[in-house]
Amino acid sequence: MPDSELTKVVTFYSYKGGVGRSMAVLNVSALLASRGFRVLVIDFDLEAPGLSHLLVDALPKKGKAKISGVVELLCDAKTRGVQGDLFAKKFRNIASKYTFGYPIPKELKAHKDARLFIMPAGETDADYTSRLNDLDLKGLYKEGLGKGLISHFKQAIVSSGLYDFIIVDSRTGHSDEAGICTRDLADHLMIVSGFNRQNLAGTAEFLGNLRYVYEQEGRKSNDPTIILSPVPIGEEEMLIQREAEAADLFGKAWKKTLKLDLFIPYHPRLALTEDAYVTTRTASYLRDSYQEIEMRLLTALEQLPGILLKQAKQAILSNSGAPAVSLLERYVKLRNSRSRNNSSQRGFPFSWDISLDLMEDKELLKKALALPESLRIIELLHITAGSSYRLAEFAKQLHKLEYSHASDFDRLILKSNLLNPNALGDYANFLTDVCALPDAAEPFYKRALDADPKNASNLGNYASFLADIRELPDAAESLYKRAIDANPKQADNLGNYAIFLTAFRELPDAAESFYKRALEADPKHANNLGNYALFLTEVCELSDEAESFYKRALEVDPKHANSLCSYGQYLIGKGDTDKGLGLLHSAWRQRSKLSQGSVIELAYSLWLGKQLAGADGLIWEKTFKHLIVAGFPRHKWNFNLMLKQAESKLSPALVKYAKALADAFLDETKVAVLDQFARWKKLQPMDPKLVE
Repeated sequence: MPDSELTKVVTFYSYKGGVGRSMAVLNVSALLASRGFRVLVIDFDLEAPGLSHLLVDALPKKGKAKISGVVELLCDAKTRGVQGDLFAKKFRNIASKYTFGYPIPKELKAHKDARLFIMPAGETDADYTSRLNDLDLKGLYKEGLGKGLISHFKQAIVSSGLYDFIIVDSRTGHSDEAGICTRDLADHLMIVSGFNRQNLAGTAEFLGNLRYVYEQEGRKSNDPTIILSPVPIGEEEMLIQREAEAADLFGKAWKKTLKLDLFIPYHPRLALTEDAYVTTRTASYLRDSYQEIEMRLLTALEQLPGILLKQAKQAILSNSGAPAVSLLERYVKLRNSRSRNNSSQRGFPFSWDISLDLMEDKELLKKALALPESLRIIELLHITAGSSYRLAEFAKQLHKLEYSHASDFDRLILKSNLLNPNALGDYANFLTDVCALPDAAEPFYKRALDADPKNASNLGNYASFLADIRELPDAAESLYKRAIDANPKQADNLGNYAIFLTAFRELPDAAESFYKRALEADPKHANNLGNYALFLTEVCELSDEAESFYKRALEVDPKHANSLCSYGQYLIGKGDTDKGLGLLHSAWRQRSKLSQGSVIELAYSLWLGKQLAGADGLIWEKTFKHLIVAGFPRHKWNFNLMLKQAESKLSPALVKYAKALADAFLDETKVAVLDQFARWKKLQPMDPKLVE
């Protein structure tokens, strides 16, 4: 779908003046603009250009340039032909000459991107009538030139990309200008009819003539929208009678029943003031009537959430990124303005429980991510996601798919106000543990704590980040203490602080007290049970007691990846290699739950375990190389028990190599040392995704 097809032209027509058509045009246009759209109003009432006079009054008095509009643009085209502005230049390059910005009052809560422009009928000076006569649109149509001129006029403006909606204020009656506006310019027609019999009869005659033209030309058109105006207060019996007359006359003329449920109520403002706008300070029933007209206009033009999203999906699937962006931008602007119930904008009467769920539609996601406009598309699709967690889950998926703009999308999320503290903290953990992107993760930790400084989970997770990744123990300990103060019985933080006290402060007694507090708070916390077992093994050298905690951890959660890995290493170190390898293989099947560093640790342990079992461990050696070369955040660890077993069972050369691999895991600067080993240099890395 070309962008030009998204711009719609709507003509407001009335048989006779004085029914509030021009005020409806201006107010409805301002409502559309206030939603963030760019709206152009064209004053095509060339013989009585009311909007043009309003524009003159609104423009600055000093240094005001000559005003040119419809008459000057078309006269120039008629006189100079292909050399005229309309034919020789793109409208984008001449818009400033023929269109003028019109102010939108603050009471309408204008969107920051709101733009309202008017193309006046022309310079309403002493020579205006002479120029209008020289234009002679009626004569041009008789010569067969008028329709082509007006078609080019419409196409030039529509295809400029400057406007989302173009509203035409038409000439009244059965004039040639009125026919041009309703027949050759309009994508949709809004007819404003008075209640007196002359207006009703004239409007019916116009409808009949328009239907006849459409039938002769074989054109299909949606039904025009009828607006009855002004509707008097009181006289209910006569009002009902006239409504019935209108329904009968219009239905016969159009050969189809037309809805007559839009009204502009009578209000003294329409007769006593020349103010352009109806704002919240005026009678609500008049303001509401304009908003109802705006809603009906959008409905007639199919600018509805479901339709816009369906068209956007079709554009994405057909590799048309720019139209998809335009459609989604419209959807977002409408959605973002749907609930202004306490302002001058009313909410939309449509259901918004509609979305293009890229997480569910894999084909759509694949197509969207391949487009040059992919970042803007996914931003728009999820800017109104509603659920903070769904937005975070989608961002995770982008990283898992290794989308080239995933980090750009992270920055967009940080600029948004969609994520709550828990979702921010969870996503920060994902970036740290799964993606190994600490620089990307830290702003999310900080945003989470800005949003809720007493969130115990986020305080503890950021403390672990500062300790393990940034190696800032003082800053980490401060956060651990804040986390424990915020929730003294949160088992995660108590256990992690115990690890911290062991690794960074070398305070085993204090650490053990926190392990015990953690297990008292949650006796079935698998991670703390496993870590306490490790503490008893490595620090307290109480192997038998440690094993009971490993077993308790796996009784609580038989698929707990960290416990499977630690207990497997423990058993191999104790000489029970076959059982230990079984646990390590089980841990590998759960590796999606491990941090990147733990996955590398596991690959190393599987390789060393295979060596001790006298089996082929090449696949794990290759996997280790793939991961170690890619780089990852290190964490404190040791393989002492397994390496001690290796010293008693393996050759000195192999033990030396095993220790070098362990050193490379623990210290990034030791990776280069591995190039001293011929087997390492010849080793072909293997992606862990290929290893089951």
